[in-house]
Amino acid sequence: MGRFIPAPSLDFNTLIRTRYKFSIDWLTEGCTAQIIVDERASSCPGPPGSFKTTHPGKFVLYESSMNSDHDQTTAFKVNHREKVVFKRWYVPQAAQAAPNSPEQPDVSRFGAFVRLGKPQEEKMLAGEVTCSVWATALTLLVYRAIQDARSKADPSDLVCRTTFPVVRFVRCGLFRVQLPAPPKDTKRPSRHLTPYLVEELIDTKGDSSNFVKYIHNGSAVPCITTGAEGNIASFLSFCQHLQYVSTGKQVYVSDFQGCNGILTDPQIMTTPELASKVFGDGNVGRAFAAFEAQHICTAYCVAYGLENFLIVPSNDDQPSG
Repeated sequence: MGRFIPAPSLDFNTLIRTRYKFSIDWLTEGCTAQIIVDERASSCPGPPGSFKTTHPGKFVLYESSMNSDHDQTTAFKVNHREKVVFKRWYVPQAAQAAPNSPEQPDVSRFGAFVRLGKPQEEKMLAGEVTCSVWATALTLLVYRAIQDARSKADPSDLVCRTTFPVVRFVRCGLFRVQLPAPPKDTKRPSRHLTPYLVEELIDTKGDSSNFVKYIHNGSAVPCITTGAEGNIASFLSFCQHLQYVSTGKQVYVSDFQGCNGILTDPQIMTTPELASKVFGDGNVGRAFAAFEAQHICTAYCVAYGLENFLIVPSNDDQPSG
């Protein structure tokens, strides 16, 4: 058993105004929940990512959140056991875990890694929820812009005749184990207060190779260009373009990955003028600076009416003489 705080549903203007970061208040916002998690390496759906391991399991939420920002239409259902994935933060074994952390190297078929101290791991996983909240708000910004453009257009206009794919980010939240009888010896390993990022399970039809990377956070160039998933990547590239210009060239979503348009693990890319610490190391400054040069407009950009970026050549590119 433990406590669970779902990711809130907030509009983009609120996020910008408050420089939103996912807050952790287990006492007032935590909901009673239960998890069953399989952390055996043999059960992992794939190798660890750059910072997180992923584990299958089941999740039951026993009460709704009292916070009005937690949209119940997109939240986990109460008293319903469902398959989910649990994610935990790690650092390579060569790196250092938090001081006085009781965690020991976890040796698996993927190699050895070290868990952070629980308070630090909780903080890092909360940062993942922050990115998900921003990514969801920015995705809604895109669909509202499309709807607004269609309302002002003639039915024969391309924006009205184009079918835009439907994508979304997984439901998620933060869970912390709460044992009925906390251990008295705090130096001994225990699951008490262990944090987990809880995410809706993405259906890959039993084939993990169906899970694809659409666009990397280090580049604006789609990783896949053909088939149904290539079409989604093309749409996500359009989303980046629209988010970028709609926010005054301040913010867009990147590191798109998932299956059939159900997305997870987003990264928020921002201009250096925004608080970069909100979004962690994945907010790559050089990638943001290169966005206009790297982005190639797709059919969705054309349908909506977005203009190509005008790249002004540097002095070094000017012809001599």
